[in-house]
Amino acid sequence: MNAQLPHLSPCLVAVQRTFEDVYSAPSLQVPWLIVAGNHDHDGNVSAQIEYSKRSKRWHFPFYYYNRTYQIPGAANHTLDILMLDTVLLCGNTDPEDEESQPANRNEALYNRQFRWIDKNLAQSK
Repeated sequence: MNAQLPHLSPCLVAVQRTFEDVYSAPSLQVPWLIVAGNHDHDGNVSAQIEYSKRSKRWHFPFYYYNRTYQIPGAANHTLDILMLDTVLLCGNTDPEDEESQPANRNEALYNRQFRWIDKNLAQSK
C-alpha cells in the first residue's frame, strides 16, 4: 500500500487504486489526458482535477482544456485537441436509468464552455 494513501481523500485513494496501481506497466508511464464522464460527475470531479498535482501521468487541469502538439516533420504545423466536458454542455443522465436523456444543464457553465470552444476553434490553425 502506498504510504501516501492515508493522507488522501477517499476520492483520491480511489484514483490511486484504480489508475496508478492498475496502469503501472512501463509502457503506460506516459501522460494520460483525462476528461470527466457522466459517472465521474456523480462523484467528485474537482478531486480528480486536484489529483493532477500529485501525478505526473494524470493530466486533468480543468473540466475542459486544450493541448497543442507539434506535428513531427511538418514545420509550423500543429494539432490542437480540445478536451470537452459533455456533461457541462448537455447535462447528466440518471445513473439509475440506462435510457434516460441528459437533463439539468447549467446554462452558465454551458455558455462558458461553449464560448471557450468557439474561441479555441477560431484560433486553431
